[in-house]
Amino acid sequence: MNARGGIQGRSIVLNTLDDQYDVQKGLANVKQLMADPNTFALFNCMGTANVEAMLPLVLESGIPFFAPFTGAQLSRVPQRNVFNIRASYAEEAEKLVQHLNTLGIKRIAIAYQANSFGKEVFNATQRSMAKLGLPDSRAEAEALGADWLTLLQAQSVDFTLAWRYLGEAAEGREERLRTLFADGAALAAWLQRWHRQCTAADGEGGKAGVAGAAAMSRHNPWLIPRNHQVEAALDAAEQGDLAPFHRLLGALAEPYREQPRYADLAEPAPREFMRTFQTFCGT
Repeated sequence: MNARGGIQGRSIVLNTLDDQYDVQKGLANVKQLMADPNTFALFNCMGTANVEAMLPLVLESGIPFFAPFTGAQLSRVPQRNVFNIRASYAEEAEKLVQHLNTLGIKRIAIAYQANSFGKEVFNATQRSMAKLGLPDSRAEAEALGADWLTLLQAQSVDFTLAWRYLGEAAEGREERLRTLFADGAALAAWLQRWHRQCTAADGEGGKAGVAGAAAMSRHNPWLIPRNHQVEAALDAAEQGDLAPFHRLLGALAEPYREQPRYADLAEPAPREFMRTFQTFCGT
């Protein structure tokens, strides 16, 4: 564009500022850019929370706000200076349901972030399922899932291992799962409800059964790239030692298969590490 003379003789200059996915830094960056008389437009501002915080300034100033990188409904405002080019979360959810229906998939589970943005996706999915006459999620199943997540959080249980060992519990092998919980009674009460729900859904005599356990093992990994292991591999690589990186990469080639030689990589991070570690959506 600039090589062809720009726009009416004016060259385009792209100035980029890093907000590190932090709302306050994002606001500061927007104010800095808007204070520059040479700034014509804001482009590709990223993140739902950041966009939500920027919008009042954008709407008041009238500056063109082009391609905000969010699918949240909050950016869909009827203003001449706001230009959305990506689909909304609700539109994406509707198209996903429509496609799954064309594949013959009638029962759809929804995992969503428990905030206003996640609920946009959840509500849109339910509306789309209703349009297609697909069965709605059962209230008991929804409550069961919410209670499971609450139980994991309340007892500071490692989510990855809990989901993995829940697959074993589907066959009645609950030993490893129980070792993760300080309050065994709370787990036992939840498991009783879960087995009852599995029976109602599939009729496997009080358990999800072998088929259910196998399916869960295919979907719940034993190994994930845990932050402390990634950090250790990066630190070693900076010192010229790539062995930890290659070992981690080799283990992650088969994340659903338990391999004893990689057992240390499956362990949760030490509490001391988690107290000080920060990560971001873009990481």
